[in-house]
Amino acid sequence: MLPIYRGSLLLCLIFTIIHTLEVGMITNSIDVAVMHDLLDCIESAGDALGWSSNTDPCYPKSWKNISCFNDRVTKIQIGNQNLIGTLPPSIAILTCLVNFEIYRNNISCPLPSLKGLSLLQRFNIHDNKFISMPLDFFSGMTSLQLVVLDRNPFIEPWNLPDSLTDATNLVNFSASNVNLKGGVPSIFAGDTFPSLRNLVLSYNSFTGPLPSGFSSSLLESLWLNGCEPSGLIDNLIDLNLRDNMLTGPVPESLVKLHSLKSIILTNNLLQGSEPEFGKNMDVVDVIPKQEKFCLPMSGPCDSRVNDLLSIAKSFGYPLRFAQNWVVNNPCNDWVGIRCDENGDIIILNFAKMGLSGVISSNFSLFLSLQTLMLSNNNITGTIPESLTSLANLTHLMYLVILYMEKLQT
Repeated sequence: MLPIYRGSLLLCLIFTIIHTLEVGMITNSIDVAVMHDLLDCIESAGDALGWSSNTDPCYPKSWKNISCFNDRVTKIQIGNQNLIGTLPPSIAILTCLVNFEIYRNNISCPLPSLKGLSLLQRFNIHDNKFISMPLDFFSGMTSLQLVVLDRNPFIEPWNLPDSLTDATNLVNFSASNVNLKGGVPSIFAGDTFPSLRNLVLSYNSFTGPLPSGFSSSLLESLWLNGCEPSGLIDNLIDLNLRDNMLTGPVPESLVKLHSLKSIILTNNLLQGSEPEFGKNMDVVDVIPKQEKFCLPMSGPCDSRVNDLLSIAKSFGYPLRFAQNWVVNNPCNDWVGIRCDENGDIIILNFAKMGLSGVISSNFSLFLSLQTLMLSNNNITGTIPESLTSLANLTHLMYLVILYMEKLQT
């Protein structure tokens, strides 16, 4: 019986040692300090996520939406939690961080540099309130595969930093509606990112020619919708934009592009009038019934349709509008639209529709408007003075109060 007893004792001893090591394990002290910094900067993290400065972020049980490996923090995934606050610069010393995803919150500040995070693979901050990015932000991010910056109100027009070229393993990059200026970045057209497959740069203020390298790139998806093509693609001959869920009218400058011989627009959500391309075209592939044109044939839209589309433009032609605003009569169950018996639009209710962008001055075109609701969206900027000219708008003060409350948050 002695050998059996000794064996049992040994197993018990091993179990005790392992259990002691697990119970006694603590997170790297630097990572603990950084996570406590993050907790201090994000005001609502304690209530929304249950984080506490009195607990270890990894052991014995990791904080909600935080992942660890051994004693290091590897993932921060706190998207869509209604969080308010800022980011501490110390995030850059979480050197084992692989995923950083904080999308759809109300985090507002200049982005701190994340220079040197060589293991970071996913960076997703869309739909927050970041206002700028430092030039060295991407330095050393050699493992980065996904970047999503969409719909952050970068205050000054800016260019993507050269440090992005360090991210040579990039596969997906999206920077839609972030106030980029200048030309479409030529770094995406060369061989800097051999694995890049999806590139979204929609609704920015680009000028100049489209870099020629795009024609030989391995990109599977290139989105430039909302970027005025005039001057961008003056020598374009063949354009294929099918299967992109593009919204908004086809730009007139594209319709009149004399160099264009072939265009494929099938399977999108194009709005406004069906475009009439010239006789110079060899191929025009667009099926009106599959799009969201106001009429089943070429012809002008109702003036109310054009006015509503001019408002939708300032919100980036939202997908929800494109899917619901069909036929040539806004009074016929268009989402958010209510009319009186004369067909005049009297209510525009766009509250809680996930809108981003600015409030268009073209709201003043609706002279019979009585109620305008834009609350609980991600709208930035100022309220156009032209709205005060709407004599029938009885709920203007309601709009102002809600909008000012949002600005203060």
